[in-house]
Amino acid sequence: MTTRYFPLALCITLLSFTLVGCDLTSDDDTPPELIPEAAFTLQTDLFQNDGNKTETRAHFTAGALRVWPVSTIISVHLITPVAVTVAALQDDQPEFRNGVWEWSTSTIINGQDVEFTLRGDPEGSRVDWSMFITASNLLGVTYDEFELYTAQTDVSAQTGSWQLFYRLNGTRTNVLNADFAINGDNAKEITYSIPSAQPHGGTAVTYETDGDDRSFFWDQVTEGFLHDVAWDAATQAGSITATNYNGGEQGCWDENLDDVDC
Repeated sequence: MTTRYFPLALCITLLSFTLVGCDLTSDDDTPPELIPEAAFTLQTDLFQNDGNKTETRAHFTAGALRVWPVSTIISVHLITPVAVTVAALQDDQPEFRNGVWEWSTSTIINGQDVEFTLRGDPEGSRVDWSMFITASNLLGVTYDEFELYTAQTDVSAQTGSWQLFYRLNGTRTNVLNADFAINGDNAKEITYSIPSAQPHGGTAVTYETDGDDRSFFWDQVTEGFLHDVAWDAATQAGSITATNYNGGEQGCWDENLDDVDC
């Protein structure tokens, strides 16, 4: 597993790219690598099925009651940015205008046609991104060239951060931020955080994968609780350690989701 002190690791990584110089800068002929879908998504389906929650599965149930509701809220926020980002990945003919690369097309989200333009501005060893959307009725809201998210990545788009916005009560509002690192096909780390200006601001979830290993670490700042849930995607065995469960002691479950000694 990778360390949880990800923001510091990210700063060091970006600094190392800066020290390399400008050799990695994209030019007029080569667009920068697009932000991958993996920079937004998390997979916690193991905890979805309420039928798995029985008296002999107290530890699994405790994990599910933490992982599934929180990951569902995060995933709802990410429906639109994931959909437009995936659609941009299908566009292999971006345009280069005034030093900025643009991917423009449309996709369908919840039955609504959404037009978008993703702009990538290479700046030395990094790329600054902006995603703009236009939709007449997306989940009851009208968007006209609305800046849905901003992002900053290295030129490989494997490490970086993004900031997500929606129109709430007529105001463009920062609803969720993230730092991410993609380490190949089977390893990644994403820290999602609620902006300080929002209710429960500062609360953060770090989701990690390393092969079949998964972990979900929820820092519930306003309540002062920490929740650490880990599991194996292949066997389904896992564990939970939480401030407000089992006296703070680790509880484990086996491949059948039944409680076992750790």
